[in-house]
Amino acid sequence: MNELPLLTMTYPRRALRAAIFLVAVECLMLAWPSHSWLVTGGLFLWAASRWWTIRQGWCLSMPLSMNAVFLAALFAVKFSFAPANIPDVAEFANTKLAHEIGCWLVAMQILILHEASSLKRIPVAITTLGCLVVLCAGDVRLHHVSRATMLVLMMLFVGGLGWFAHAGRDWMKIDQRRRLRRGILIATLMLASVPTVYAAQAWHHHERDLEFLLLKLMKAFDDKPHPLRQRTHSALTHVSNGKIFEPEKPVLRVTSTGTEPLYLRGVILDAYRMNAVWATQEMTQDLDSHVAPPDRGLPAGVSLFPLASSDARQWSVVTINTLSKEDSIPLALLDSTEMEIPVSQMRIDSLGNLRLLDSALPDRLTIYTPPEPGLDEPPPLEARVRRLPDRLDPRILSLAQTLCAGKSTDSEKIRSVELFFRENYLYQIGLEPPAGVDRMTHFLLHQPRPAAHCEYFASGAAILLRAVGIPTRYVTGYVPSERHSDGSWIARRKDAHAWVEAYDSNLSRWVTVEATPSEGLPERRTATWMNELSESWRVWSREIREWFATHSLWEAISLVLQSYTARSVLIVMLVVAWWGLSRRYRRQRASLHHPVSTRAFPFQQWLKDVESRLALRGFERLPHETLLHFRDRILASPDGAPLRPAAEWYAEYSAIRYNETEQTAERVAELEQSWQSLAASTKRH
Repeated sequence: MNELPLLTMTYPRRALRAAIFLVAVECLMLAWPSHSWLVTGGLFLWAASRWWTIRQGWCLSMPLSMNAVFLAALFAVKFSFAPANIPDVAEFANTKLAHEIGCWLVAMQILILHEASSLKRIPVAITTLGCLVVLCAGDVRLHHVSRATMLVLMMLFVGGLGWFAHAGRDWMKIDQRRRLRRGILIATLMLASVPTVYAAQAWHHHERDLEFLLLKLMKAFDDKPHPLRQRTHSALTHVSNGKIFEPEKPVLRVTSTGTEPLYLRGVILDAYRMNAVWATQEMTQDLDSHVAPPDRGLPAGVSLFPLASSDARQWSVVTINTLSKEDSIPLALLDSTEMEIPVSQMRIDSLGNLRLLDSALPDRLTIYTPPEPGLDEPPPLEARVRRLPDRLDPRILSLAQTLCAGKSTDSEKIRSVELFFRENYLYQIGLEPPAGVDRMTHFLLHQPRPAAHCEYFASGAAILLRAVGIPTRYVTGYVPSERHSDGSWIARRKDAHAWVEAYDSNLSRWVTVEATPSEGLPERRTATWMNELSESWRVWSREIREWFATHSLWEAISLVLQSYTARSVLIVMLVVAWWGLSRRYRRQRASLHHPVSTRAFPFQQWLKDVESRLALRGFERLPHETLLHFRDRILASPDGAPLRPAAEWYAEYSAIRYNETEQTAERVAELEQSWQSLAASTKRH
């Protein structure tokens, strides 16, 4: 840090108090939903320390941009190895990353407080960054107690903004209305807080109604169709909620030796109820792990859980790395028969739903599927996969009979239903049927055909196929669609999908039915370079954690340094360091050849030489005396007449040394010539 002792009593005290208060409120807003008190507490202590350091005039010597980049890298490393532990009640898009960004913005505010400019005036950029911190910390869904706390913190933040604006103004001491204005400001903030509380509560209770109202108003003004996105808690919109609110959040990393696409099953339901609601009555059984015989082609000495019986000798292997712990359900393929997963117990029901017992979802699991699926037993006539509600609209049954008229095989009927939806419907997230009307009745029979999302198409296809005697199951899961250069696939929230599994009696097995129009299917895409970079960093950071967990310290460090990523990072760091040092060297070389800089040192040498000669004549410049004051003292002294040339040289020296416009090559040469003449005359005397 640099020390500026002459400014120790001029810093803006009141504005600094307001700024530290804002930082404290922001730290509380970040820490409350995440319980990350260590980092936010450290940030607050760092901010509070400015109250003592500013009295000494201490400021950061490094540029703000360099400090900001360093802190960004520090928080990126922290996010990779130790992200904030956000509770389950806090759900919004990429909560953990937003928390780290908010902490970095708070650190930026503290850096600004430590800038030299804060000694004169606290920059207004503090408040701008504070508003961004609120955006990172406030878009969170909490229970009622935490929600009330966050609302109180928001009111304190708004009050802090008013305090900062009031304290940052240069009030004049003769202003007798200062207290009156301060009172009006405080009263206005307090009065504004009451309607703010009621408005926030009303927004929370009527959130969905307000969204619908705004969308209807937009549609009425421009007469253009808008996707009607609804926020509801029914099982139907579980997939669409992820597509809307967390579309880019990575969930799975999948590598496969089989064919694409992979329909990874998460939840399988068979009991259909009215209004597009699916359920299941689980009849579960515990799975016991086993070690496969060596002639099965499965990994030796590894505990596997049997998902179905099979005598296959060749396998398609799919490895799934879990990137999000929000979904605690093991995923599998339709025809998977073996699963390698590091848990002690697992349970499966008659539909193939997998559940873990007393274990968290591990970071990795592997499923083995025969290249050729086996035969499945047909479900019994009384099975739920064949049932339809008694209150189902008869027109839906008639529609199914019409679509499948003349189709003799189950495969033809399935194909006919798929084409019906793909050729007659459009894809759109959100569907608002009229009040009191069954959702599926409205979706299948209304004219014109309403646009909808994959849950509706899957439910509609399952109902129509059951109406013509084909057993069906409603399935939700993921279809990984982002291809990376290393051959892996990334599934994001927007790749969540719903589809149907139907029993084809001609093939004697269950098959996947895809009724969603093509624009609604998870889009097959190649990862962008930013996604490639973020995924490489995530994989590398996970490998590092595993190395440090399974090896000694020095072995882990050796493995890290031997990795391709670490070597690449070291090369980049060396290149950047070389570039920075070479640039600094070039600047120094350029300054040495600058006509003014070359005389910066001779200036001091000339002045020291003249003052030493004058000291021998009895005239020594005092510590508090400026050059011009010293000149005047020499001229006013009775013994100063012989030294008049030296005194006048002081005036010429001051005019050139402390005025950059005078520091030309000619003027400096004249000053040097006069110094040489003065030195020669002094020697003669």
